[in-house]
Amino acid sequence: MSLCCSLHKAKTHLAAAIAISLLEKKKSVVFGTVTPFLGQIRKTFDDDREHEWDVMRRFSWCDLLIIDDLGKEKVSDWVQQTVYEIINNRYVNNKSLVITTNMSLGDIRERYQEHGDAIVSRILEMCRGVRLDGPDWRKKRVLGNA
Repeated sequence: MSLCCSLHKAKTHLAAAIAISLLEKKKSVVFGTVTPFLGQIRKTFDDDREHEWDVMRRFSWCDLLIIDDLGKEKVSDWVQQTVYEIINNRYVNNKSLVITTNMSLGDIRERYQEHGDAIVSRILEMCRGVRLDGPDWRKKRVLGNA
């Protein structure tokens, strides 16, 4: 099962619930935002103990990869290429993927100009979209009625 949750409103909470359910079934899950994923890869450039593809393999072969808040990262050519590679590796290996984002597919296509079409194409084929609307539960909890 793969899905893409868009708009705020409990998307991370839902993704975490999916992760917990799979972890209880002894499945491997990698969960995080793009920025730390990219940081793990970048760290290998200055560290001889681990190669870039060792990190990419973790993203490629776990039972479920959850990319939370896609689109919050600063986009460069390297970021575009690497995000594409992460998503494409899931696609090629027929592995489950959950993406949460506040962006529409058109926004993703525009944001990742070089690879946007390919990223969106893979998301459309791999994922089932789930739109979540409603109040931001974090604000509601703190402010009472926001």
